[in-house]
Amino acid sequence: MRLFGGAQYHRALEEFRTTVSSVQCPVVSREDIINSCGVDEVHDGVNYTRTACVIAVARARETFEPYVHQLGFRLAHIARRLLPVNPGLMIPGPKAPNPKSSTPTPKP
Repeated sequence: MRLFGGAQYHRALEEFRTTVSSVQCPVVSREDIINSCGVDEVHDGVNYTRTACVIAVARARETFEPYVHQLGFRLAHIARRLLPVNPGLMIPGPKAPNPKSSTPTPKP
């Protein structure tokens, strides 16, 4: 089965969503938390929100980066295949009659 345009785009996104939702989250160790706290000589306290964000971004980058790259390649392929089709879709042609219109269309 060959899909084109929107169907191919939505299929790629749905496969990405399915793949990402089945990935297991990596375990965060105590050592990772301590390293992310950034304790040094000038210590005014630890910003735990920042620490949680640093850990979450690092783990997400490690886990999801290959999938995002793969999705980017697939979407680029879809866009390349759509380029030759677009000019044909953009050329104005005869308009189809509106089925809700109360006035009948004249016959030639």
